[in-house]
Amino acid sequence: MRVLGIEIDESLVDCWRSWLLPERQPFILPRSFCDAQGWSDERKTLDFEILDAFELYGVAADQAIVSLTRAQSRVLSTEIRQLQRTPHRWPGQDPAKDRYRAIKYVESGRRPSRHTEVAQATWRHATGLLPGATKIAGTFPDRSGPNCFGTVMAAAEVLGAAEEWMQIEPFENWLSNNCVPGGND
Repeated sequence: MRVLGIEIDESLVDCWRSWLLPERQPFILPRSFCDAQGWSDERKTLDFEILDAFELYGVAADQAIVSLTRAQSRVLSTEIRQLQRTPHRWPGQDPAKDRYRAIKYVESGRRPSRHTEVAQATWRHATGLLPGATKIAGTFPDRSGPNCFGTVMAAAEVLGAAEEWMQIEPFENWLSNNCVPGGND
């Protein structure tokens, strides 16, 4: 199966489905509301995949992140629902339709990979500068975490960079230690 011009297997689609359409979904709620409901803040227990799927970054200290079932979420006011960063995508009865929905979400607003259009001469030249580029071109990571900084470093074959959420400071340190300004590459 191909998604955005990249060959993948169904196990990755199943992962996307579990991250994007889980049975229990996170909501950002006022801490006072959670206390009244007897709900605990779960932010420290959520996987990167859920944090990414629901854009749960920089949540204020006076708010909590609580995972709710669809039935539990019905107690939330319209105002609280409208304040959520992303729409909640509840799973349906048909896993095949949910896989399709997950693929459509991944494809939405993104351009297909053009890695197959790159000339062999270009790949040969790039290998001298970024020896790991051909290994990661036309692939998806198997989980959340790897980001653009880590991907660039992985293309340069920095050990472990492909699996890490690379922060700006280590990326910039790597750049200053391994690259030179200017050039025509």
